[in-house]
Amino acid sequence: MGNHSLKATFCKLKHQDRQGSYLSPYDDDAKEAIKKFSDGELVVIDIKKTRNPKFHRLAFAMMRHLYDMVDESMPFENWRKLMLIKAGYFTSVGKVDIKGTVSQALIPDSIAYEKMDEIEFQECMNNFIQQFIDKYGRQITYEQLAEAAAAL
Repeated sequence: MGNHSLKATFCKLKHQDRQGSYLSPYDDDAKEAIKKFSDGELVVIDIKKTRNPKFHRLAFAMMRHLYDMVDESMPFENWRKLMLIKAGYFTSVGKVDIKGTVSQALIPDSIAYEKMDEIEFQECMNNFIQQFIDKYGRQITYEQLAEAAAAL
C-alpha cells in the first residue's frame, strides 16, 4: 500500500470473552479503509480523541448568541474569525516585496471538528470567551449574560 495517509474513526470496545480492549471500525468509511490493508500488515495510527459533536454545535451557537448581544457592524463570520485571531488561534503569513518591505497577514485557524482534540477545543473556547469579556464586558448587563447562559 505504500506510505499513504487515511483518516478513519474507530471505537474502543472491551473484549467480551477476555480482558482488554480493541479498536473497531466505527463507520462504513473506517471499514472500507482497513480493507486496504493485508492481514498481518503493520499500520501506524496517529491516535486522537475525537470531540463531542454536540459541544461543537453548542460552541457555534454560543458564538452566534454572543455576536447577537453586541452591536457590531461586521458580518458574523468575519467577527467570529477576528475573535479567534484575538484568542490566539491563527497562522501568521509573511510577505516581502521587491523593496524589502515586510507585511504580515493573520489567518484564523480552523476549529473544524477534525482539526482539534477536545482539550485544544476547550482551551480555544475559553480564550474566545475571555476575549469577548475583555472587549465587550462593560457593555453587557448581568441580565443579558443570564439570558445568554439560559439559551445554551
